[in-house]
Amino acid sequence: MRRIARYQTGLALLCGVIGGLVALDRSAIGFLGPYIVADLKLSNAQLGLAASAVSLTWGLASYVVARLADGAGRTKAWLLAAVIAFSMVSAATGLAVGFVTLLVARLVLGAAEGPVVVLTLASTIRASDDDRRGLNLGVNGFVTFLIGGALAPMLLVALATAVGWRGAFFLTGVPGLFAALAGALWLRPDRPRPSAALSPASGLPLGLSDLLRTRNLPLCLAAAPLLVGSGGIAGVFIPLYLVNVRHFSPAVMGQLMGTMGAALTVSMFAAPALSDRFGRKPIAVLASLTALIPLGCLLWTGPVIGLAAFFAAGGLAIGALAVLMSSIPSDSVDPRIQASAIGLVSGAAEILGGFGAPVLAGLAADRWGLSAPLIMIIVCTGVAGVIVLGLKETAPRRTGRLTRLEPVPNT
Repeated sequence: MRRIARYQTGLALLCGVIGGLVALDRSAIGFLGPYIVADLKLSNAQLGLAASAVSLTWGLASYVVARLADGAGRTKAWLLAAVIAFSMVSAATGLAVGFVTLLVARLVLGAAEGPVVVLTLASTIRASDDDRRGLNLGVNGFVTFLIGGALAPMLLVALATAVGWRGAFFLTGVPGLFAALAGALWLRPDRPRPSAALSPASGLPLGLSDLLRTRNLPLCLAAAPLLVGSGGIAGVFIPLYLVNVRHFSPAVMGQLMGTMGAALTVSMFAAPALSDRFGRKPIAVLASLTALIPLGCLLWTGPVIGLAAFFAAGGLAIGALAVLMSSIPSDSVDPRIQASAIGLVSGAAEILGGFGAPVLAGLAADRWGLSAPLIMIIVCTGVAGVIVLGLKETAPRRTGRLTRLEPVPNT
């Protein structure tokens, strides 16, 4: 039993490292934006489009590759191939000579990176005992956000200072190759499964229409883009609101956003882990409390420490999104197509929320002021919370469907 637990924990850690490297590479264009804008003579709008364009191909590739991996029954092979691809493609951004080449590089990068995240989540879930799925996903998410959120700004700026922004992009892909090697040695293949595709007669979901007939999937597809979009809007417009409307100094703004980031890192572990014991649905509902952040910005007029409490509470709530986007979709379908379910939800969230929401929020801000995006966050999170109330509970401990897995030997 200890050997099984060690394997599951090790796999969650490794998948978290891989996810963190993807997050670091994806966020690099933001942290290195000042260098890129100065060198390539970009406008702010062009930089924003290059940054958000990743979501388009990320979302499409997430679902397509997940379906292919499920169909082949070889998640390990597809994951390793995706890690190698993203590691090689990450250098392409450093080769950009203007806006068009930068945009193309980011579109290609999204296609390479999207499947990596989905397949790491599916690999973690498939290797986990039913009562450890949330815990292992929490370990995965914590490591991902520790690398991609906490360490990324310091590391990327240090690299850009030392070797230039192009050199930073060339180097960020190197650790991915080592991660692929570690995955080849540590990951075990999927359990043996029928080679034939699942048939409609079996009663199991097969294609997109079948997934949509699974009760929880349409609800996840409706709520996840609202919550992901809220996060995208918050990352862009809350700093602007704090500085331009509330007239906080950039240093104070950074401290408030850092408070949110620290709380988010903790919640990425705590929310999935707690969902094993208390249920997926009640934890997922907590994601709507993200609205505390814009509410604090709009309404709190007391000391900054009080506003920081709003940011901390809202950051803790954001981690519940991981339950909605991975735990509930994977619990709701046959284990053989868990990657497809996660890919479908995350793909829709990326395209509609990650790409579309910040654009709409920008238009609203231009027309009605910087308060408009914050109101959008409040409305979106509130609607998502109502949608989540309609979910059917899926946590094995709460539904009485606990099984234990014996991992297959590594090959």
